Amino acid sequence: NHPDVEVEFALTNRSRDVPLSWEVPPDELGRELDRMKTRRFTRSELHYILGTDEYGQRMFRPKYMEHLRELTLPDYHLGVTYEGQLDLRFVGSWASAMHWEVPALSAINGLRTRKALRAMSAFERDDVMATGVARLGEKIRIIRQYPGLTFCDFGTRRRFHRAWQRYVDQTLASELPGQFLGT
Repeated sequence: NHPDVEVEFALTNRSRDVPLSWEVPPDELGRELDRMKTRRFTRSELHYILGTDEYGQRMFRPKYMEHLRELTLPDYHLGVTYEGQLDLRFVGSWASAMHWEVPALSAINGLRTRKALRAMSAFERDDVMATGVARLGEKIRIIRQYPGLTFCDFGTRRRFHRAWQRYVDQTLASELPGQFLGT
């Protein structure tokens, strides 16, 4: 209702005892955010979104589709507080600044994961992946018991890593056809 209202979104690390800048190198995060800032929806992505049909009608109105076509992410501020926390803020129109939430949080989690994995031995990395596969298998076994259950993945902003999310989504799509609706 108020797309042109100026807003400021800021990252809040709820684990105050974890200095996030020690786990997510700010220079790497800045490069990742700069890369994301240049991204635009492709024609095929917009065409796919436009074709989304929920309950017999288009899910998104033409005005919103035009907004997505013209969307550019506003600038961001990235710094580090005295406590070692990331100071990450996005200022701009509500309709544009809100689009930073998912990519920014997924970048932070991805960088944090990559740093943690680099500190592990090859065996330890394999062990982490094996644990993830075992947990995924257990969830699949439980969901199969409820064939009427359908669900979508909304975990992008909190994902462990982009490659892992791709693996999980592909596995869910092949193991739970008709139940897993996508991401």
